[in-house]
Amino acid sequence: YGHVRGAIDLYQHIIAKNDNPVTNVELMPDKCNMGTGYMEWSDYCSALFNYTALYKQVPSDLDEKSFPKKLKISALKDGQPQRSVELKFYGTRAGGSKNNRDVYPTPYKTHRTNSSGTYEVTNIKNYYFPDANDPDIPPKEVFPYWRWFGFVIVATAADGSSDWVWLPDYKIQEYKLRTGDDTY
Repeated sequence: YGHVRGAIDLYQHIIAKNDNPVTNVELMPDKCNMGTGYMEWSDYCSALFNYTALYKQVPSDLDEKSFPKKLKISALKDGQPQRSVELKFYGTRAGGSKNNRDVYPTPYKTHRTNSSGTYEVTNIKNYYFPDANDPDIPPKEVFPYWRWFGFVIVATAADGSSDWVWLPDYKIQEYKLRTGDDTY
């Protein structure tokens, strides 16, 4: 039922601790009938089903409609904006013939915060679904489905302190579907 309404398999987001060389932490999506639980729907699926409820068929541009246009990252330390913080986006891959579901060990993109301590990614959907000509994507044989299922974003300040956040695609889609807001 979930696929008919546009839902993705959440089990592709399960990453074991030993398959995460970046933070060495297990990544586990919400419980859901889409492969991570039984007899319950995640908040992502609820938002998606509510959004697609009025359609006879899922719109062909659902991916465009369900992603916010921008991702805004704010780097703060003790409540103060931090400029020039390095932001490394490590992509998470689905399992394939040459890899488990994992965090790819090389950053897909690297950015720095501006003087206000922020960085904005415009057209964030293209980070998750990069163009085949993007020079930063891995070779096809180790990049199943030609897409990232999420990112582990590691922020490193000038003093060497760092922190990280996991940003799976379904979380920002859920936000957009629930709020209609085009900036996450």
